[in-house]
Amino acid sequence: STDEKKSSRHMVQLSQMVKFIEENYQKDISRDDIIAYGKVSANTGNRIFQNLLGESPIQHLIHVRILHASKLLRQSDLTVSEIAFQCGFHDSNYFSLQFKKITGLSPRDFADAQR
Repeated sequence: STDEKKSSRHMVQLSQMVKFIEENYQKDISRDDIIAYGKVSANTGNRIFQNLLGESPIQHLIHVRILHASKLLRQSDLTVSEIAFQCGFHDSNYFSLQFKKITGLSPRDFADAQR
C-alpha cells in the first residue's frame, strides 16, 4: 500500500540521517546538514524524527554526543572540557547542562560514580 511504501521510505531516510549523525557528531553540524543527508525537506525530516524516534534531529544529535561523552568519561582521563569539545560541544557549560538533563548527573559526578 501507499502508506507502507511511505513508511519504509521514511525508515530508510531516518537511517541515513542517523548514520550521518553517528559519523559526524564530533563536527559542527546543523539540523539542515542532518536533514539534507536524508534528502527530505526540513518539515519532513523533523516529522520523520519526531514520529519514529520521538525527538528532533538536534535532540538526537545531543543524545549521541552525550552517549559518546559518557564512554569517554568512563574510559579516559580527559577533562570534562576536553570531552565536551571532542564530542562536538563548543561550550563545556552547555555540555554539562545537557549531560545532566539526560543522565541526571553532572559529567564529573558521572565520572566519579564510574571509578
